[in-house]
Amino acid sequence: PELYAEGHIPGAVRCDPYEVEAYIDDVIGVTVAADKVIVYCEGGECEDSIFMCRELLEAGLGFESIYVYTGGWDEWVKQGQPVQERCIE
Repeated sequence: PELYAEGHIPGAVRCDPYEVEAYIDDVIGVTVAADKVIVYCEGGECEDSIFMCRELLEAGLGFESIYVYTGGWDEWVKQGQPVQERCIE
């Protein structure tokens, strides 16, 4: 929660991969109408985004709409992309 509040990709919805049960219904509700769902984590050695993709697939989100941003948060910030600091939950 602290990392998300400190900054995230604009429009991102927080879902802790270690507490999926607490978030998955809200995440599915937001993502089911989306053309694309892009999952990211810190990047580098972090594999939380891969884990989260599996959870979304198991919850019924179609595989054709899920993408992993492998560069993650670290790459996003290094490239000077926009950052949102307000929480969306």
